Amino acid sequence: MTDLDGSPNPDAEQSVVGTYRSTDLVFTVLLGLASVIVSVAPGIQDTLLRPIITLPFLTVSPGYAVISALYPMGQETEETSFEFDYYSGGNIRTPARIGLSVSMSLALLAVFGVLLSFSPFQIDLTTVLVLTVGCTTLCSAIAIRRRRSLPVRSRYSFPLGSTIRSALQGVSSPGSWQKGVVNVAVIVSILLLIGAVGYTLAVPPQDERFSEFYLLTGAEGEELSADGYPTMIGENGTDSIVVAIGNQEYETTDYTVVVQLQRVRDGGPNSTDTDGEDTRPSALSVIETETLDRYTTRLAHGESTNRRVTLAPTMTGEDLRLAFLLYRGAPPDGPTIANAYRVTHLWVDVPDESTGSDTTKAE
Repeated sequence: MTDLDGSPNPDAEQSVVGTYRSTDLVFTVLLGLASVIVSVAPGIQDTLLRPIITLPFLTVSPGYAVISALYPMGQETEETSFEFDYYSGGNIRTPARIGLSVSMSLALLAVFGVLLSFSPFQIDLTTVLVLTVGCTTLCSAIAIRRRRSLPVRSRYSFPLGSTIRSALQGVSSPGSWQKGVVNVAVIVSILLLIGAVGYTLAVPPQDERFSEFYLLTGAEGEELSADGYPTMIGENGTDSIVVAIGNQEYETTDYTVVVQLQRVRDGGPNSTDTDGEDTRPSALSVIETETLDRYTTRLAHGESTNRRVTLAPTMTGEDLRLAFLLYRGAPPDGPTIANAYRVTHLWVDVPDESTGSDTTKAE
């Protein structure tokens, strides 16, 4: 950039080039914000877009921001941008920055995990992402400020175009094919590391996926608790109980709850439980079933719901099994304990009010 008289204008040059030399850090922050969005937005968080965006961010971006804040200087050229010299004139070259960024990112994620374990917040992907985005944004702001304090041509910027050209030239050049092979091997190793570690962080193992399913008691407007379950229902009209579901499946899930009152009996020494609850001798067999309620609900990962279920049975008797069956999706035609995804149950008595009989269990 020059003035009207043809002399160089360093201020104008600093304005244009200085903005360009912060593009990598701005992109790093925007990638973090995009990772949070695709992890919480309904309809997106269950798609392949989430790991595609979150993997590179978690495994590269926070470390890159930290390294950029520590080493804002860079004097790379097209000819030297991909040489594996770790230091040159007090700055770190691009390949070393990439490797250190991955290592630093993994170290930061471990630190974040320890910090979250001592905090009241849950350790999950969204919480880790928010903490990582905050760290990345802070370090990027420091890096931009430190770069702006340097002369324009001393500031580091990521040489994407020249890096690709240098890597390709290293492979195709007859005199430097060994260096090209090393360059490609290092790039492939870094990509494999990013994919393996990032996939582990963004896509949890199958055995960590589960659904919470339990019962709560308490009157309307009162605090709910997981105790004081009824042993007798239908004695004074209708009764109710609260069914709680929590989704930890790492995907939006449709649930169906079926509430049954079951009359059971001892199956004898040579029989097994037809509902699959117990396969030992003298197991129970279901001889009569009454469906008291059935409903569906959809929950995103991390969401939970409490629903009050009314219990108004017509079946009467003692030692009846009040079974709550949870299904992912629609249940089969014959819902039983054996084919349910999650099960919980209570043993209750239902008095026959028409005859005035008292079925209260003796202590």
